[in-house]
Amino acid sequence: MPTNHRDPTPPPCPAPMRRCLATVALLLGAAPLAGAADALDCGVPGSLNERFMSADCAGCWQATPPAVPGDRREPVLDLDWVVPGRQGASAPLAIAALPEATARATRAGPLSPDETLVHLQPLRVQRSLRVTVEDGPGWNGYLAAQLRIEVDARLAPGRLAAYLALAEEIPAGEDGSPVARRLVRSVVGPLPLDGLAPGHPAEFLRAMRLPETPRPERLRAVGWVESEAGRPIAAALRRLPACGAARPGRARPAGGRKGPPGGPPGPTA
Repeated sequence: MPTNHRDPTPPPCPAPMRRCLATVALLLGAAPLAGAADALDCGVPGSLNERFMSADCAGCWQATPPAVPGDRREPVLDLDWVVPGRQGASAPLAIAALPEATARATRAGPLSPDETLVHLQPLRVQRSLRVTVEDGPGWNGYLAAQLRIEVDARLAPGRLAAYLALAEEIPAGEDGSPVARRLVRSVVGPLPLDGLAPGHPAEFLRAMRLPETPRPERLRAVGWVESEAGRPIAAALRRLPACGAARPGRARPAGGRKGPPGGPPGPTA
């Protein structure tokens, strides 16, 4: 299972890293993930569905989360968060736990130690904001990720904040999970958007530490924007090459599901 790393907003990079970012910025869009793309890969998500589980609950990883209610005609962006548990570093999912997940889970509702908390939120002003995310090839343990946010005149004034994350896309049936997951491994934010205005986009380029994983090709940049109240209002994934050019409840643990041979259930190292 990958070693977890909390990526706060980094200080100014030293000269070698600045040169690296400049080089990788030219390569952004040369995405390492290929293959077929679906509506979420190429389109605009209509909702953000966050799934929270305690690091103490190995069975939560093995459970099938409840289906989210509502209209799935628009793509739904699923994000999985592991919340630090009472067992600390000895918890079965501790290595994937993020401190930032605690506050997000608290806003979503009470989190039971043996259940998955599901929080679905519509992205109501998605058409007023355009969020674009790119990432480039890893270098010296880091991956350059870029977040660009554009706004039009229809958006009501207010303080907004942006977040940029690396998520590991785990197919259904792998690493002991019966469902596909998009596990958040590191996150940068909140990034202030005080100067955002029509014709004045906001751009953030960050060097994000790569978690130790035998499957780095499963990592993918994700970005979203939140209102002052902490409600997500727009989001995007890094587009896959197959897309072409960019266009302007709860579940109880399920028993009996085993992880990969030779290791416990959960994300693998």
